[in-house]
Amino acid sequence: MIEERLSDPGFLSTLKALAASRAMSFRGYKPTSIRLLSGQALSVNSPYFAPAASKRRGRRGKKRQAKTGSHLGLMYVGFIDRCSGVLAGSAVQAALLCPSFEIAKDSLGSWGIDMDIKTIHRLCMRMGLQSILHRQRIGLANADCAEKHSLRVCIDGGRLRERSPKAGRRPAGQKRQGYHTDWREPTQLVIQWLDAHGRKCNNSLPIYYATMADIDGVLQLLESYLAQIGVGNADFVIFCADGARRYWKRFRALAQS
Repeated sequence: MIEERLSDPGFLSTLKALAASRAMSFRGYKPTSIRLLSGQALSVNSPYFAPAASKRRGRRGKKRQAKTGSHLGLMYVGFIDRCSGVLAGSAVQAALLCPSFEIAKDSLGSWGIDMDIKTIHRLCMRMGLQSILHRQRIGLANADCAEKHSLRVCIDGGRLRERSPKAGRRPAGQKRQGYHTDWREPTQLVIQWLDAHGRKCNNSLPIYYATMADIDGVLQLLESYLAQIGVGNADFVIFCADGARRYWKRFRALAQS
């Protein structure tokens, strides 16, 4: 059924139009493996797209890197890393609920889903990166609306060390490469609903989010959250922060936006 869908001429025309908007071209059908709910790999012929060659004359374009193509048809019908959406969701849910990937693998096996640890880990990373792109929409509920409400927006930074491996060859006589522990500043955002007396509403859960982005990325993220909940229809908005100037010199522009 999947191969019949992928080989449909009308569906291929839709994929070609989508590929053109991404500067990609059709390179024919290629065999690839997919995984359905059972977890077993199945071989199908799928339309393959790769970055289109440059049309400039007299200049040699950059050499095309490996693995830059895409089975766009599988992505279009909902496959994630060549796994069906139901399988990917089950694998990620098991990884979240279980204390380790190995136990998640055994848990999936009890439901008849055969999948190795490497595949489960890859799906978690892929779906995590996709979720980051849509975090504002995913993290909000239908009841998160600012209309005829008052909001308090709090922002504050912290301190933590982050390991980064040292560059170069590992020193002789040492078993590990070594790492740097530079200080980083995470920033937390809190959006709270207030009642008529300026106190927190017990029937509305606040929005919490933390990010390692810089201050411009933090304000951009905050603006997208406020836009999602319709902050323009709120009765009033209170901004709270400490004395850091990087917050206050941007709040006015944020409020006007």
